This record gives sequence, structure tokens and C-alpha cells, in this order.
Amino acid sequence: MAPTTSRPLNQGTSAQEWLNGQRRTKSPTPTVPRRKRNQDVLFEMLRSFNKFDKQASWEFVDLTVDFIIDGICDAGNAALGYIPEPVKDATELRLWEVFEERTLRQTIPLFMVGTIIGMQYFGFAYVYLPNMGLSFLSSTSLTFHSLLGLTIVSYYKAVVIDPGTIPDSWTNLPHIAGRFIEKKKSSGCYRWCQKENKYKPDRAHFCSAMNRNVLRMDHYCPWLVNCVGFYNYKYFFLFLLYTTVTSNFVTCSLGHLMLQGYMNAGHTFFGWEIFGLSTVLTTVITPFFLFHCRLISKNMTTIEYCESRRDHTNGDSPYDINLLRNIKSALGSNPLYWLLPVETESTHDGLVYEINDAVVVTERDPENTSTALAATCWDELFNDVHEFCNEINNVANDAVERFRYCFFGPSALLVE
Repeated sequence: MAPTTSRPLNQGTSAQEWLNGQRRTKSPTPTVPRRKRNQDVLFEMLRSFNKFDKQASWEFVDLTVDFIIDGICDAGNAALGYIPEPVKDATELRLWEVFEERTLRQTIPLFMVGTIIGMQYFGFAYVYLPNMGLSFLSSTSLTFHSLLGLTIVSYYKAVVIDPGTIPDSWTNLPHIAGRFIEKKKSSGCYRWCQKENKYKPDRAHFCSAMNRNVLRMDHYCPWLVNCVGFYNYKYFFLFLLYTTVTSNFVTCSLGHLMLQGYMNAGHTFFGWEIFGLSTVLTTVITPFFLFHCRLISKNMTTIEYCESRRDHTNGDSPYDINLLRNIKSALGSNPLYWLLPVETESTHDGLVYEINDAVVVTERDPENTSTALAATCWDELFNDVHEFCNEINNVANDAVERFRYCFFGPSALLVE
């Protein structure tokens, strides 16, 4: 076999192009683990770099950090090997798999969420409690730590639990296909995924970020680095619930403390900083939580909501039975576990859903969940916000006119 030559990475050539060129000049090699592959690529790049541009620099840094994270994940997996399997199954210790299957850029939101939670904890535990003269065992402290613990557990489970996928046996038409109500609008046939070569049940959609179909897909959440679907929607909703309650709790507590002003300079600075962060988080997350409360009450997903806005329907869902059964469909059949981040028995299997016969099921195209559908949903949301702002502007103008009339008399209304 003739020896292969290694081409240096010249200026203007990205690391990926250089790597592709190297692969074309070499004979096929057996598959190696990801960590070993990253290590080999790093060493080859270090030996061959003469000059490299900005893009190559970022790719080199990305590979380096990925190599470091892979080492940390291997060490974590080795440590988890000493934990009994029943304990790991009960506590869902699968966070290492999230880092192993995704790149650094995809997992950055996890660190951001952890930073925000840590800052809120610092603001409450080390700024609010000492200045209010409260101990860690006080009722206020126990309430906060309970809410924060439920938030972390809910978030963790929403990240590590798989949202659900179509069974492998669905390459052939399943026997329950007669109970499906979602079909292709053009032909009236059952939905078929050309990417997975499987039939698609109702409410299942293809997630491009995960490159597979997801049961009862709601949306892909970058903050979870996971898709929100049938099996983890409950934990996602509980994460919104406890994040909203915790953020409001911290905002009100620190706001009350800031108004008193009995703090040193350091506590004042961090108190205002974390109060501002909690206020922004509360303002953003509270409407989103209320939006999902409405979706649960109507037994709808975000995709189905966007479809109803796009098609200008009245918002009725064929899966909307009644309020109690809608909540059970999302949070489980046992009401005692609705607000706890634990697994509960569901009212269905994620493949077939109960249908409300009173709702007329019109023909629609559930396949159209692309960028155009998202753009339509954003346009509708923008129009709603624009109308709301116009109403506020009209109310403000009316208040100004009344103010001028009260203080300056009727002649002030004639002044332009």
C-alpha cells in the first residue's frame, strides 16, 4: 500500500474541510469511540497547523473542550459504575448520556440554567435570610428550599427522560390505525415518515433537532437540550410551575428587602443584581407558564395551537374531552402525584388518544410543522401584542386628556 500524505491546513481552509480532505486520502478505518476520535483529530491538527483562520480556531477550541468534557463524562460513568442499578434507575442518573450524545454548543443552555438557579439561591440564602434575621430552618427558608428542590428535580427529569419515539414495528401499518384521525390532507392516507420509514400516530411529528419522530410532540426546547413530548411533558410543565413560583417568591422577598435598605454595600449590590435577574425571569416565564396552563386545559400541544392559528379555526381540539380528563392526560391519572416530579400511570399510551365526538374533525395537514408554521404563529403573536399596545396607548391618551381637563379646563383640550 502506498504511503499517504498529510496536507497542511492553509489559511482560508476550515478544520472541517481539512478533515474531509484527510479522510479522502486515507483508507477506511474501523469505527472508534468518540473520545478516541476527537483525540486523534486534535493531535493531527496540532501537527499539521501552519496557519489557520478564525473559523479553524473556533473549531479547534470546540474539539478541545469536547475532548475535556468526554474525559469528565468517562470519569463520571466510572463513578456511577459503583452505584447499584436499582438506585440509578430510581434516581434517573442519566445526565452523562446527555453530554455524551451532544456537542458543547448544544449543552451551553444547561450551564446557563444552572447559573441562574445558583444566583437566585445565593441571593436568597446569603443576602435575604441574613439581613432579615432568619435561619436556614425557618419556615420561609424551608419553603424556598422546597420550591428550589422541586424545580431542580423537574428540570433534571425533563432533560434526561426521552420524550418517546415510534415503535420499530410500525414499518407496517399497525392494527390500531383505524382509530387515527390525522391523515394526509392531499391524499387522505395515513401519515408515513419517509425519514424513519414508519407510520406516524396522531400528534407525533418529526423533530429535526433530534433527527427522529417524537410522540405527542409539543416543541423542541433548547434550554432542556431535549424535545418536549409524551413522556417528559409533565416534568417540563412542573419545571415551569416551580420556576414561576420560585422566581416570584425571590422577587417579592428581595424587593421587600431592598425597600428597607438596612444592608452593607456588598449585599446591596448583589441584592439589586439578583432582584433584577429574578424580575426579568419572572416577567418572561410567568406568561409562558400561563400559556401552557391554557394548553393543558384544552388538551393541545404548541404545534396544534400554531396549526389552529394558521388555519383560523375556533381553537377546538378533537382531544379536548373535559377539564379533569385533559389534566389527567398531561399530568397522570392520580391527582396526588400531579404536582410531584415522579412517574405516574398515564391515561393513554402515546399512540392512540381519546377523541371528543362532539368536535367536528376537519381536514388539516399536521405534516406542515416547518418554519412556515412557526412564522405564522409568530405573526399572530406579534399582531396580538401590537393590538394590546394600541389599547394601552389609547387608554394613556385618554388619561392624559382627562388630566389636562381637570387641571387646565376645557380650553386645554383645544390645544394641539
